[in-house]
Amino acid sequence: MEKDKSKEKTPEEVNREVALKNLKATNLMNVAAAYIAHKSGQFGEAGDSAMDEYKYMPAFNSGMKAYNAKGEEYNVMQNSILASREDGQRYSGNVSEMKIMKDCAAIMQESLNAVKISDVMSLMGSKANVEDAYVESLMPKISKEDAAKLSPEQKEGLNASMKLYQQLVGSYQTYLVQTKVSEALAESAKQIPKGLEKLLTVPEKKDGGK
Repeated sequence: MEKDKSKEKTPEEVNREVALKNLKATNLMNVAAAYIAHKSGQFGEAGDSAMDEYKYMPAFNSGMKAYNAKGEEYNVMQNSILASREDGQRYSGNVSEMKIMKDCAAIMQESLNAVKISDVMSLMGSKANVEDAYVESLMPKISKEDAAKLSPEQKEGLNASMKLYQQLVGSYQTYLVQTKVSEALAESAKQIPKGLEKLLTVPEKKDGGK
C-alpha cells in the first residue's frame, strides 16, 4: 500500500519539529541563557551567581539533552567532547565550560531559524495572530552580486526583513534570559529565610521537659 504523499512531512516541517524540541529542552535553554546572561554582563554578579547555582549547575547534573537533525536525542557535553578530539583519537578531547555553553547557545540559534514566527511568539507566551512564515525566510541568503542588482524598493524590503529578523530573535533571547535570571534570583531569595531559620529556630521542648 502506497503512502499518502499529502500526509508526508516536508524537510522544513521535520526540521521545525526537531527545533521546537530543542527550544523546549529546559536544561539546554538554561545553559544557553546562562551563557548569554554572562556575556552581556547585564545582570551583574548577583544574576551570574544565581544562574550558576540554580540553572547552570543543575543542568549539568541532570544531563543536557538536545536533538539532532533526525530527531534523535544526544548528550550535548558528550558530543562537544567527541567533536574536540584530535583526529578522533581517544581521550584527546579538550573542552572548556565556555565551549559547551557556546554549543548550547548555537543550538538555540539554529533552532530559532528552523521554526515559524508564530512558534517564537508562542514560546514567549503570545497568542497573537502573526505571519505563518519561517524565521529564516526573514534573513534570505543572497550574494553581494545579487544584492547589488536589486532595485531600491527591493533593497528597502530586504533591509526591513533583516531588521525584523534581528528584532524577533533578539527579543526572544531577551525574553528567555530575563525569564531564567528572574527564576534563578527568585530561588536564591527563597534561600535567605531558610538560612536564618537554621540559626534562629528554637528546638521544640519535649513533653514533660523542663
